[in-house]
Amino acid sequence: MTTYYVSARGNDADDGQTPETPWQTLAKASTLALRPGDQLLLERGSAWHGEALHLTGKFRDDDKSDTPAPIVVADYGDPALPRPAIHADGAGIWHEDYGVPIGGAPHRNRGDVSTALLIRDLGNIEARNLELSNRWPDCTPEQRAGRRHRFAAIDAPDRTGVAVVAERAGTVRHVVLENLFIHDVEGNIYDKHMANGGIQVIAHWNPDRLPSMARESCTAAAAAAGPSAGDDDRLPRGATTDESSHNHPDGGAPVARFDDVTVRGCHVARASRWGISVGYTGYLNVIDGGRRGADGRFDNTFDYGDGTIDDGLLARYGATNVIVEDNVVDDAGGDAITVHYCLRPLVRGNVSRRAARWIRRDVYTATGRDRVAAAIWPWRCKDALLEHNHAFGTLNAGLGNGDGQAWDADYGDGTVYRYNYSAGNTGGTVMVCGEFAVNTTFQYNTAVDDGANADYSRTGCQTQAGAAGNTGNATTAGQGEAPEDGDGTLGCIDLPGNPIAIVADNVFVIPPTGRPLREERCTGTAVIERNTFVFRGHSTASANAVPGTIPDELVGNATGDAADKLLPGKSATRTIDAAGKTLPDWYPSGSSLAYRGNILL
Repeated sequence: MTTYYVSARGNDADDGQTPETPWQTLAKASTLALRPGDQLLLERGSAWHGEALHLTGKFRDDDKSDTPAPIVVADYGDPALPRPAIHADGAGIWHEDYGVPIGGAPHRNRGDVSTALLIRDLGNIEARNLELSNRWPDCTPEQRAGRRHRFAAIDAPDRTGVAVVAERAGTVRHVVLENLFIHDVEGNIYDKHMANGGIQVIAHWNPDRLPSMARESCTAAAAAAGPSAGDDDRLPRGATTDESSHNHPDGGAPVARFDDVTVRGCHVARASRWGISVGYTGYLNVIDGGRRGADGRFDNTFDYGDGTIDDGLLARYGATNVIVEDNVVDDAGGDAITVHYCLRPLVRGNVSRRAARWIRRDVYTATGRDRVAAAIWPWRCKDALLEHNHAFGTLNAGLGNGDGQAWDADYGDGTVYRYNYSAGNTGGTVMVCGEFAVNTTFQYNTAVDDGANADYSRTGCQTQAGAAGNTGNATTAGQGEAPEDGDGTLGCIDLPGNPIAIVADNVFVIPPTGRPLREERCTGTAVIERNTFVFRGHSTASANAVPGTIPDELVGNATGDAADKLLPGKSATRTIDAAGKTLPDWYPSGSSLAYRGNILL
């Protein structure tokens, strides 16, 4: 086990193994082949401009019973000095290639990327106490202010603060990113799933996989021949294999994936496109039932089945033991924090402020595709738990951002949001997104002034409670200024086509121009019960409801057996004709919503 030192005042001709003989450049440090127990320490007070630190290895820790000491990348020196800073400014270019299509219409899956700190195929590593940025150094303040910025071009380069990539080393185990300050990462605002943003943890399709699976050499004959022995990447959707078969008996290379990833206590400010993203993978083509064209290649179309996700499938091809906690993301160009293709990820105690900064039609001009962003949410995860998070002022729902919510249960199975607090998010509180978002629970959360396009962008939106500790009780937040972007009628709860969700025991403070439901696309199915809706500034007449409890067993478009399926274990519900009843004017017609015991104040 060796400790290496790097200082801006050092000398690459020295041995780099004592604080008195440090190396000077990150290029020198990037030549290291780090092993378990090694430390790479950067001196506090040092700053590197136009340099990057890239660490690569193939170390795999398969012996879970005797885990060796981790590799550590951190700081040394006077604690009163600023943490060591890597300002890449477009340096550190490497070529990213997922090797397969990665969804979208389509999402870009390969190209050159600039990354300040790249950790590639290197497990059992912990990085902490560093500052990282990646700006366009020659941008003018006017360009940086928005629509004339170079990252608004469709071909703008991708940039990252930290990128952690699994590719050839199989399961990359134990990655910890802690107490990092990542800021001004001016990446392409259109590329969602390249290594593009503040923190990106990504798994590529292993380029050493069986030749029949490679993008360039996959043939129709190979596809028609069906799976060969051990080639479990061509299993039908939902099929699983034991994790011990990572190394295939026919010589196939191991599946690139992550196990034991923690992102904790980091501050990400002004990063595009993503703030923090963990788990996106080229193996979505297996998890999501990727189809093949006549040439045998994946054709970027998918079979999501009924939306449910098999545990074994994610354990084999996705990310496991993922924790994202106690982070703050300010002014993300797009989404703030997202976990993808994870089995039971935990996302807790995080704060998002003013996400979706550039997701607006006057900046995001090169295409209308993917002009959507929310604050904190999971994609294609199983049993994701998101709790004690805060989301403030997600922007631009009235300026072309098709989302703008605090929370989004998106194409997942068993997503649970609880004990979260949101305020002033222009697109609403929560979206249960699409027909493949199943078994969602949204419970014990508090929302204030969501869905009315209230402008919280200049208030800071500080709460009294901080990032954690919300237990569903209202928390005082800074009051927004006059709305700037939109007509303020989007609503708190957004249910576009989801099969079933439970929205229960929450507090929604509805702003004067807001509504509980986003009505124009309320085509989903949900049980909405025991919530408290506080109509701030509404008169009883405008709410069209007498304060008190909505009558029990009101249900639209679900009767008899169908209603019983919505509410398992409860008595049969019945359809009540709205004629002559005292119902709020936000009660939607033509949707499958069960209302039970909600309170209007």
